[in-house]
Amino acid sequence: MSSKRKQAFVKTLAQKNEEHYSSPHGRGTLRSFSLAFDHSWTYLSELVQNALDAHARSIAIRFAEDGRSLVFQHDGERLRERDVDALSTVYRSTKGASATGFMGVGFKSVFGRFREVRVSGWEWRFRYEIKEDVGRFGERQRHLLGAVTPIWDEAITMPDSGFTTRFEMHRLLDDSPLPRDDLEHLLPEGEGGLTPLAVLAASGLQRFDVDGQVWKLRIREESDGTREVIATAGSERRRWRLFACEFKPSGGALRCFLEHRQPWEGEREQVYAEVSMPRQVLGVLPLDDDGNPAPPSKGRMYATLPTDVFLPLRIHINADWLLGLSRGSLKDIEENEWQREIVDRIADILTSVLHWSVRSFSDRAAAQSAFSVLAPPSQDAT
Repeated sequence: MSSKRKQAFVKTLAQKNEEHYSSPHGRGTLRSFSLAFDHSWTYLSELVQNALDAHARSIAIRFAEDGRSLVFQHDGERLRERDVDALSTVYRSTKGASATGFMGVGFKSVFGRFREVRVSGWEWRFRYEIKEDVGRFGERQRHLLGAVTPIWDEAITMPDSGFTTRFEMHRLLDDSPLPRDDLEHLLPEGEGGLTPLAVLAASGLQRFDVDGQVWKLRIREESDGTREVIATAGSERRRWRLFACEFKPSGGALRCFLEHRQPWEGEREQVYAEVSMPRQVLGVLPLDDDGNPAPPSKGRMYATLPTDVFLPLRIHINADWLLGLSRGSLKDIEENEWQREIVDRIADILTSVLHWSVRSFSDRAAAQSAFSVLAPPSQDAT
């Protein structure tokens, strides 16, 4: 598609969306998405997830010198017309049933932090701009129509060499924390804070540039069927052992998934074709520099990226959990058959950990460290 055709597409899309979202129904939809996210820092996780869903192998996050804007780039697949349409529409997604994100609102979370977002790549150059008024009592009145009406802009910078897609976030909301502070929720400080790197590596990421600290990620296949992730950034090095368990969801679990997914009629056949594919539950166990187990004080649940849910075990678990819109919460763990079948696989993960420790460690202390994944988290970690 030529640049002129892309420009015409963006103009037509903006006109169509302005007409739809200016109606009472459309304004209500915009209002509902503005209330969907519990945390204004969610956008960073959503951008990473979208890059992974585009099969990116390299991601870079760079902050401006004043700290009030940032650039997010990745080397994922082509940005198509339908993707631009999805970015510009609320509650519509192009992701199939194999993707973690599918709500159709994730990208819009950037407007909880910024008033302007610029998008480029594959000869696309457009931006979204949120205008604001100040009300009688000093409250911000945000015109969310700008979040769904893209504006073509030839002045927008194209992606750097090695990347295919670029997002620039500008005009930070006046009372928002600086974007750099949002990294704490993506790569938390303290014990286990870099564990997301292991899960990202398992999702196919090979390079993660966090404001100049470039993490190189690789997976080493072991003879016992397990895998080890090695992350290096300069002289810093981290290691994790991965324990995978595949399962085929039951009919009851698939029903729960589809009721959560709610595919619209046009995508239903694609979703049905993908939904019953085998799923994987992944146990992630940190290692020390010598390759011995270094269980965390408490385990955490991941849906590729960290959730706000912790485990009564000392190992991290990544799976295709059904999430709330904020990505931090899990839906109906006890009452939902999809979630229960994932939980049931955790026992298999633990069995694999114990078998690995018996096979691998003659040293009693190392073996006991591996067995401690079964111990309840220490009280000072709760």
